[in-house]
Amino acid sequence: MPHIAPPAHYDGDPRRYLLRRGTCLWRVHASGRPPWAFNQHPVDALFGGARFDATPAHEYPFYYAGLDEETALAEVLLRDVAPDDHGTRVLPRVAAQDRRISGLAVTSDLTLVSLISGADLGAIGQDAWLVTAGAGEYAQTRGWAHWLRGQAEWACGLA
Repeated sequence: MPHIAPPAHYDGDPRRYLLRRGTCLWRVHASGRPPWAFNQHPVDALFGGARFDATPAHEYPFYYAGLDEETALAEVLLRDVAPDDHGTRVLPRVAAQDRRISGLAVTSDLTLVSLISGADLGAIGQDAWLVTAGAGEYAQTRGWAHWLRGQAEWACGLA
């Protein structure tokens, strides 16, 4: 459903995902940045940035992490690497330079908006596009994230 706005008259309830205290979250980050630090810098509303970043019109700290090391590595390092003629994605060494992976334990239960399943996405009037759209559509996915924050004020973030 790319390039459609969120529902103007939404009367549903986004589905919840409980991230339990003690869960280990994995994050790939610049080696000079603490692994627990949220990004406090909004991105341009239309250009650059990632899928669910804050913008000047919708400022909030944001933090990307995965439930396992492989997911964290793939999301950061392989997201925009196309496969070659053999179906292999080759990561240039420079892409991992000055980066590290860290695991952090969640210190309290966190309730998140779940975007994990088709049913979760359907509950907000979306489909897999929201979590798979390419970088050229991140302005639209950021718009959805901002809208979701308004629909689920109870949420600590998105899963």
